[in-house]
Amino acid sequence: MRENVKSPGITRRREMLLLALAGALFEYPGASLERLAQVAGTSRRTLYRVANSREDLMAILERYALKAMYSVLDGIDFSSPNSTRILSELANGLLQYSEYCLFLYYGDFRADNPSSTHKIAFANYKQLLMDLFERAQKSGEVRTDMDPDWLFESYEHLLLAASAGILNGRMAKENAAELVCRSFFDGARAS
Repeated sequence: MRENVKSPGITRRREMLLLALAGALFEYPGASLERLAQVAGTSRRTLYRVANSREDLMAILERYALKAMYSVLDGIDFSSPNSTRILSELANGLLQYSEYCLFLYYGDFRADNPSSTHKIAFANYKQLLMDLFERAQKSGEVRTDMDPDWLFESYEHLLLAASAGILNGRMAKENAAELVCRSFFDGARAS
């Protein structure tokens, strides 16, 4: 199912465990490590080999989630004039890591505050998309009567809804990026 999911510098097995733990944290944000291991389908012993404490787990997940996000972003040519293609590539890439997307986005609502690295990464990501939406508006590809901040939030929330749908089995990962982009562009496309 996730043959193509692998963050740089990590084994596939460890990636699958970390993704499962990120998903468990999204579903049960206040859960104990024992409960997180159970929800992630692993043993407490295996979890303790990954992280000795909840703080360690959060730091590890944040580090690998950010690596995965940057890997996706680095693979996209944001200078291309075709915003439809860019947003499609972005959705395809990020939804391969849907659990990490949920973990990173909802990190602001965790009991632990996100690191400054997390905040900087999100600000950089948002700026890339804001620049893209402004260019798309200037070129006539996207409606000009919609604020770029609103476009960003709309696209981001469609990605998050798709991520949650994938995690909860309500949406097939194979169709998710297409549905996100179609939903977004059907509302934002210039006529």
